[in-house]
Amino acid sequence: MIFSIEKLVHIEGETVALAVVIVQTFYTKGLIFEVDLVEMLKSIGGKVIHKGRSGDGGIDIIYEIATTRFIIQCKNWVRLNIGRPVVDKLLGVLTRTKQPKGTIGIIVGPSMDTFTPGAIDAALEIAEPQEPLELEPSESEQLPLYPIIVTDVDRLPKYLINAVLDKLHNEPYTFSLLP
Repeated sequence: MIFSIEKLVHIEGETVALAVVIVQTFYTKGLIFEVDLVEMLKSIGGKVIHKGRSGDGGIDIIYEIATTRFIIQCKNWVRLNIGRPVVDKLLGVLTRTKQPKGTIGIIVGPSMDTFTPGAIDAALEIAEPQEPLELEPSESEQLPLYPIIVTDVDRLPKYLINAVLDKLHNEPYTFSLLP
């Protein structure tokens, strides 16, 4: 339940709720975080699809702008840190759902302080693997590379601009931390 009725009154034989108070649960706070992000993306332009709900398959928002697709996972975690498993899970979602080549995954938190060093390192490792995979050329051409960005809401527009500019210059996007 996301609201509570504080007072009921009877008016002309009808029962009417006089006061409704929205209850802030983890679910509603997360949903509000997602909706605020959707509204911000709409203000930038492009196509925005909000999928976030229970059973969304790990995709909260699909955002497309200037032929670049972003799969966004929102984590409004204040009490918990966003760790490496969240980055690994998003990479799995991108692979499992067979996103088009060039798709970029983004994990958005309330602040950069909520990301563990392991989460940031995981995103950087995906962008620039330390050890190349020993694959036949035909196999490596079939493996899509899905960079993942970890960021807070305030830095998100900068990352979107960088990713789109890289695409316009026909360069693959490589995640690096922005100030």
